Amino acid sequence: MPSYERIIESLTSLLQPYVPGITSEQVSQLLLVLLIGGVVLIITAIVVQILYLLTLAKALKKCSPANREMPPGLVWLELIPVFNLIWRFFNVINVSDSLGREFRSRNMNEEASPARTSGMLYSIFSCGGVIPLIGSFLVLILAPIFWMIYWVRIRKYSKKLDPPPLPGQ
Repeated sequence: MPSYERIIESLTSLLQPYVPGITSEQVSQLLLVLLIGGVVLIITAIVVQILYLLTLAKALKKCSPANREMPPGLVWLELIPVFNLIWRFFNVINVSDSLGREFRSRNMNEEASPARTSGMLYSIFSCGGVIPLIGSFLVLILAPIFWMIYWVRIRKYSKKLDPPPLPGQ
């Protein structure tokens, strides 16, 4: 197994034609910055995913149990890598149907399947990542756009299920 120093020296020699005069110490610092940046990016992505799933779970909790298509705790299955590509579709369909049923039971005039279209587009485009070249465009550009649209719409619909404020508040 190559030592850390040998790896740094190999990287330094690889970078020399592109960055003349780069030293082993600079390469080592660059690797440290990239490592820290990667860790921060991963932690941020996990926190954002948790906030998103909290929104879905809260939306389901605001629906009466009779109108829920699935228990709120099942949204967390989307945290399982690879499985989440399939489970995402179940979350979109079940949250959408639950909100629609809740709106109908409260006689609220809303969509029959709230946010389903944006959620399905997000799910489809995020699965597109398995297609070379086209998939990277779908995942990097379209999936996050439709994910944000879906998240905002679910949050908006969820707020409509909040109880009205008490007089004087």
